Amino acid sequence: IEDVPSEAITLTVPAMMKAQRLFCMVPAVSKAKAVNSTVNGAVTPACPASILRTHKAATLYCDRDSAKYIL
Repeated sequence: IEDVPSEAITLTVPAMMKAQRLFCMVPAVSKAKAVNSTVNGAVTPACPASILRTHKAATLYCDRDSAKYIL
């Protein structure tokens, strides 16, 4: 429990999309299906991260595990 941050920031999707540059890091095999949906699925509220594909300057960084369905 001591590794859990005591504070966090929450952004709405519209607020996030106003940023000039977006960086998304996904370092976990547990997110592999979500990464696949984000990259290959429809842009839909069912997959909130899919909206990143509409941003003019968004970069998605994945490790081999999280990208296993898109490699």
